[in-house]
Amino acid sequence: MRYRLRVVRTQTAERVVNATSEEAAIEKLRAELDRPFGFIGPWEVVAVDVDLLEVASTVDTAASSVAGGPLLLSVKDAAVHLGISRGLMYELLNRGEIECVRIGNRRLISREALNKFIEANTSTGR
Repeated sequence: MRYRLRVVRTQTAERVVNATSEEAAIEKLRAELDRPFGFIGPWEVVAVDVDLLEVASTVDTAASSVAGGPLLLSVKDAAVHLGISRGLMYELLNRGEIECVRIGNRRLISREALNKFIEANTSTGR
């Protein structure tokens, strides 16, 4: 599962800034805070509030990792998309764990068959 969360974190920090006036010191600090990856010193977390915004499955059948391209994939291409060897892909086909389409002597795997296999073999926990 994939969880989308919003975190609101209130922090405090002390910073020593060399400047000619208070306004100049504040401007220097604001400029440093505006940088996306600036470092102004150690932070002390005062409060943290986390809200759960959304829960979504990590396996999305509508937008798979092999979306786009041909409807049928060769054994080699399907194995690449699953991140497994071609030999293991043939074993899965021979055991019937992944459905295939035969055209002549060729075995072709649909994107839908790959998604079904992924969904059937997805688990959470250990």
